[in-house]
Amino acid sequence: MKWIELMIGLMPMIEGRKMEGSSGTEFPRRLDRTVVPSHYDLHVKVMDTGFCGNVGIRVDISQPVDEIMMNAKELDVLSAGIEIDGRRIDGEVVMGDDEKEYEVVRIRFPSTIPKGEGYIVGEFCGDYNSGLVGFYKSGGESKVYSTHFEPTDARRVFPCFDQPDMKATFSISIDAPSNLVVLSNSPSVPSLRKEYGDRAIEYFTKTSKMSTYLVAFVAGELEYIEDWSKSGVRLRVYGQGKEEASWGRYGLEVAKRCIDYFEEYFGIEYEFPEKGMAKIDMIGIPSFGSGAMENWGLITFRKESLLYSDGKDSVEQKKNVAETVCHELGHMWFGNLVTMEWWDDLWLNEGFATWISFKGMSEIGKEYVDWDVEGEFVLWNVIRGMLEDGLGKSHKIRMEVSDPGEIGEIFDAISYSKGASIIRMVEKYVGESVFMSGIRRYIKEHMYGNGNGMSLWKAIGESYGKDISSMVEGWISQAGYPVISVSESGENLVLSQRRYSMLGKSDDSMWIVPVVITWGSGENESIEVGEREVVIPRRSDVYKVNSSYAGFYRVLYEADALRRLEERLEEMGDMDRVNMVEDVFGLGFGLYGGIGERLRKIGEYYSDGYCVARSTVEKLMRIRSVFYDDAEIVSAVDKRVLGLIEERIESIDTSVCETSVERISMNKYLLSVGIEVGSASAMRKVSELWRRHVEEGAELGELRWIVYKGVVDDNLEHLIGEYKSGRRPGTRWEVISGFSGIKRKESFAEVVKRLCEFSVEDIGVVIAIICRSGNFRDEMVEYVVSHREELYSMVQKNVMLYNTIVMSLRHVSSDPMVEKVSEFLSGIKHSGSSLSIEKVRDEIEWRRRMRGVRDEILAGLCSSE
Repeated sequence: MKWIELMIGLMPMIEGRKMEGSSGTEFPRRLDRTVVPSHYDLHVKVMDTGFCGNVGIRVDISQPVDEIMMNAKELDVLSAGIEIDGRRIDGEVVMGDDEKEYEVVRIRFPSTIPKGEGYIVGEFCGDYNSGLVGFYKSGGESKVYSTHFEPTDARRVFPCFDQPDMKATFSISIDAPSNLVVLSNSPSVPSLRKEYGDRAIEYFTKTSKMSTYLVAFVAGELEYIEDWSKSGVRLRVYGQGKEEASWGRYGLEVAKRCIDYFEEYFGIEYEFPEKGMAKIDMIGIPSFGSGAMENWGLITFRKESLLYSDGKDSVEQKKNVAETVCHELGHMWFGNLVTMEWWDDLWLNEGFATWISFKGMSEIGKEYVDWDVEGEFVLWNVIRGMLEDGLGKSHKIRMEVSDPGEIGEIFDAISYSKGASIIRMVEKYVGESVFMSGIRRYIKEHMYGNGNGMSLWKAIGESYGKDISSMVEGWISQAGYPVISVSESGENLVLSQRRYSMLGKSDDSMWIVPVVITWGSGENESIEVGEREVVIPRRSDVYKVNSSYAGFYRVLYEADALRRLEERLEEMGDMDRVNMVEDVFGLGFGLYGGIGERLRKIGEYYSDGYCVARSTVEKLMRIRSVFYDDAEIVSAVDKRVLGLIEERIESIDTSVCETSVERISMNKYLLSVGIEVGSASAMRKVSELWRRHVEEGAELGELRWIVYKGVVDDNLEHLIGEYKSGRRPGTRWEVISGFSGIKRKESFAEVVKRLCEFSVEDIGVVIAIICRSGNFRDEMVEYVVSHREELYSMVQKNVMLYNTIVMSLRHVSSDPMVEKVSEFLSGIKHSGSSLSIEKVRDEIEWRRRMRGVRDEILAGLCSSE
């Protein structure tokens, strides 16, 4: 599953595998394996106001039982029984308060059910969910009925064994209005379609063996475009109408090439279902809580993550479509074909899919992906993961989860970004071909089954010829990452490690760190720092540790060594230069010393390359965010930023249609920052673009959201109208991004008043955008803390969406606001937000630490070389 915003943490554990209900009955948070499913016959009837259906489940019973427990949530189970040994035994459906709390249904039988093969049968009914999970409908007049089951929401639609280690095959049939196109995981069987009145029953071929969270079905008035992979996989993109389907052309082309590459990389052709025509359908859902969902054979997307209108939508959207499509296709092997045994290893699914998506993008050709893929990975995964993992309340990559209710909070930057970064580091450590061989070995050993991290490291180690599990486990089984301090001792270098912390805290954690050093001659040396301190010969006076930013750690140099490196910044490649920026300022922000000196010399680190420029300027903007209520520091930051970017902004010719994605990305980033820091050139350019758009009908094109940001106060009603129209897939995102430019109190008040008019999945994003911008941060936080229950209801009590709102509070720094936020956090009682709360507290603590060195920061900002 691909997330738009990875701002979610992990709640505390519930100790023990079983919990006792008020009745005294023990309820498992994880079903035992006394009864294990092998096949489901699932029939669902789609109606206007709700759904109903029946299910038959072939099961293997390993010992005699008096009752069978399955998962069910907010579902009416009308009847249930079992067919065994040629007879049917009706059971009593028990769904009391305890069962509802633990999301189970018990089928209690009048006599003992013997060991053997049985067939559970049941009937059920349910309402459409309003929180974008389970089975729900969305859209305007033309509704789309769709499912979203990950992690534990299949139980909202049919009684089942809803955990990843209980895989089974599925035969699915859907009864829906006959004018609707009905899709499911496997291909339909046209010869079996049954029409009656204005309805029809669509039957689908038997699926491969898979987990319940991957089951999916969709119904709507849909059109499609299609293509075929080299191996004969049928690929389709569905849309609500021909025009929308046509916007799937770019995603379809990416998918076709990506499938070809992944089949070669994994050494296994895509086969789903195992018998019959292999197919992958992709569809953008009108309302969707995440970025996309890897349902096997039927991938569902937020529209902005699949559809792209060339010449009208932005490069940001193009990048998002390419990454998301590749991410979800990576899951077809890693996650679907081989699935984690339990949610502890969620990172195996999501970290791997994040990493492999960038490999896929780098291999499908510059015609479709014409940007710095490695640079994008570092910006959005390595840097992001380090920021998240540098706070006190981070969590291990492999996080023990005993309660399904805890799972939602580990869909975060640790599981995705840090997980992907560690995989990248391991690949560079063992080598690409060895790593690929190990992955192929792992997939073949576990296909159509389940795997875990240890079995993956074992497979890679066998290909490498050396056990790597002890090295990798240190990165997976403990939170945080190291800072490697490098000091000179005579003719030697001393490398020592300790845990990095932005909060001035450390512990005894230690890692086996694969370190690559580039010496002054250009030669690389690989070593392992597996002890508290390692001594090696110093080959030259100039040395760059963590070559090409391959490792997930920071490096602290002595002053003279750092000065010698700074003299060679112009000679470094972009990744090494970004690594230098992240190390010196990451350590500065952790108050390891030298923040004032680094700010004084920040101009030396800046360059016109997009990744380097963004990394450097973001450090100044982060300081601006911490001191958003300090006019003197804000003014000093603005002046330094303008000194770096104003000349480049002035040179941007907005009348020329740029073709280089790197130049477009750079221009847009600088214009966006320029608007925030008061660049006269930036405001003049976007104002002229808006004038031409209004008076002459000129297209805003690539710069649309940047222009919106510059003119939002004078055109708020128009922009909200654009949002509601949703004329193109990227419209909603562009308008919301434009809200970051709000500077008038009346505009802010109008957006807050009309929050309920935004789609449920966008409400938290609107709040977060305004909180981040700083202009009305305190006012937005005031609104959030005083409308707790209203906002929780506004996002339909979807905890993942609500956590986006909670996480937006992390941007406050002033004492009065900190006090209000602390009180608000203490009052959150629902489950699923505990670690999000702790992350907010940690971020606020870091901001307060930074404000403690205010004078040093100001001095650094006001002086330069």
